[in-house]
Amino acid sequence: MKRRLTEKDATQQSIIRFVSHEIKTPTMVIKGYTNAALSGVHPKGTLEETLKVIDTQILRIEQKQMNF
Repeated sequence: MKRRLTEKDATQQSIIRFVSHEIKTPTMVIKGYTNAALSGVHPKGTLEETLKVIDTQILRIEQKQMNF
């Protein structure tokens, strides 16, 4: 019983780490690009292209939510 609980806990922790990583990565991109754009810097060359990257990352998060 204890072994099964330990295995279940390890599995849950693994899932939490995976989900956290899958959400954190696009969130960090969104934050970085947003801060850059607000500072007048456009990492992709133009404001429009920079905003497209942000939009793509938001879509990535939304797709991940549908899969969980």
